Amino acid sequence: MKETKWIVCTCILLLVTVAGAMTLAGMFREANHPSMLGSGEGGTEPIRLVWLHHFGEDGSRKWIDSGIRKFQETHPGVTVTALPLDGGEYMSMLRMKVATDEMPDLYMLDNIHGGRDLIESGYATDLTGRPFLDRLEPEYLYGSKTEDGRVWTLPIDANGLGVTYNKDAFTRAGIVDIPKTWSEFLDVCRRLEAQGIMPIAAGYKESWTLFWDLGADFIPSSLVANPALIEDLSAGATTFEQSKAAFAGPIERLGERFRYVNANPFETSWDEALAMVADGRAAMIIGGTWSVDGVRSKRADAEIGLFPLPVSDVPGSAKFAMKATGGIVVNPLSRHADLAMELLELFAQPEMGRSLQENKKGISVVKDIGGNLDPALLELHNQYIKPGRTVDWSGVLPDFISPELSRAFHAGIADYLLDPDHDVDAAIRGLDEAFDGIRKPQGNSVGGGNR
Repeated sequence: MKETKWIVCTCILLLVTVAGAMTLAGMFREANHPSMLGSGEGGTEPIRLVWLHHFGEDGSRKWIDSGIRKFQETHPGVTVTALPLDGGEYMSMLRMKVATDEMPDLYMLDNIHGGRDLIESGYATDLTGRPFLDRLEPEYLYGSKTEDGRVWTLPIDANGLGVTYNKDAFTRAGIVDIPKTWSEFLDVCRRLEAQGIMPIAAGYKESWTLFWDLGADFIPSSLVANPALIEDLSAGATTFEQSKAAFAGPIERLGERFRYVNANPFETSWDEALAMVADGRAAMIIGGTWSVDGVRSKRADAEIGLFPLPVSDVPGSAKFAMKATGGIVVNPLSRHADLAMELLELFAQPEMGRSLQENKKGISVVKDIGGNLDPALLELHNQYIKPGRTVDWSGVLPDFISPELSRAFHAGIADYLLDPDHDVDAAIRGLDEAFDGIRKPQGNSVGGGNR
């Protein structure tokens, strides 16, 4: 039965990938159509720039659009088309563009480690020493560098992993303090449920949301201490059984809180889950700080806050996992790499840092831009970032680069949740069996999912 479930999940994910690739090809054709292009200067052939990203939230797109409009004020003959892709299949689709020689002029890269093959294949411009990097807070460049110190991406914001919660929902349930231990977190869930409030909104219809739900626990509690674990599993240097101490706790806690999510979570979209939190039907959503933008896009005046997901019963041990990894990449093989670099440089300006904080609801990495942070992020900054109650995961590879291994992992976690027994040992055995069947030799990995 478990094998059958895994095959079904894998087939669905493959169909989604193929459909996404066909959609992407159509979008590229549309971007190349004359009706999509600027008029050009002096009657010359119109110039277009294509930018691939994975942002689904309205605020993120408003931030990108604000930069594009500013760029086109000084480049009226250039049309910039920003194409959003599904976060779960983003890297796989990006690598499909490599295979078909259709790489965009600019693209997002969430993780330097996960995109190393693109860098080594010449699809990333070396940004080391560029003057505009001096406008950024230096600590946020760490996740944009390879081991040799070279910078390959323009980081855009500092984001983290934890719980976004509706303060009004907590108040209705009589909850005054945020949970600081795992036992307190489960007690909060019970109290919310007793008041007819859905404790946790889960939109697992998009596979990446389940990954980051688990990641809010797994990354700070296990992966930060063992940053090479994902690479070792990919290469067959270790197994899930041998790494059980890293996986068992996070997987078990995921199962414990699964009973408090909405009905039919695998049929619920991320968009629907955000709406539940925005209007107070649900109290919490677990994942990244990008949820703030998502909730605000549903209800701008929602009273929301953030706290780290507690993973132990040691009071005060919970820390917010923060990072600024990856960012915007310029493809040096683009016919218009010089214009793409000008667009990238624009996004390092203070004006665009303020736009990011206003629209994307993120914490900009640009220096000295003022305090227009969203109230939820300002609270995060004052309560966790400023006093140092954070853990840095900038140097961590969070997901499997190989698309086959990534899908097998996601499907295995979904299968565990669908198992009414929530048998952690069986889940770990199943993951090893799946990986043994598809694992490739080290160095042959060519895909993976990102947020």
